[in-house]
Amino acid sequence: GGGGGGVARAAVTGDWWSEGTRRDEAARLAWTLRHSVAAMAATSFTTAAAFLSNLTSDIAPVQLFGLFMALLVFFNFLLVCTVFPALLVLHDRALERWWRWWCSCRRGHGKGNGNSGGISGGGSSGGGGGG
Repeated sequence: GGGGGGVARAAVTGDWWSEGTRRDEAARLAWTLRHSVAAMAATSFTTAAAFLSNLTSDIAPVQLFGLFMALLVFFNFLLVCTVFPALLVLHDRALERWWRWWCSCRRGHGKGNGNSGGISGGGSSGGGGGG
């Protein structure tokens, strides 16, 4: 079956992206695509070929369904190879920004604790330890 084909292809790319350890985004993206595109191309090609086999049917709706699905699989492959990797990069950038913000907030919060002065009248209202 081809259940979840687009999701499965995106997962392949996402898995390779998360395995990449290169700090340079361009090198990491090239490495990810080099490792994932062949597998995705093979599954996309075989799935599209299976749907194209419906063109041999004498029933017009079956033929159109096969053609439509084959084109859908093809364009999904193109999108997963172009748009999805770009979204992975944007996601990582946003995550990195959020992490830097979170760490700076935690450092700023930590300055008010202990004997260093900092935030006056503070005390903690429920719970104690930082995490």
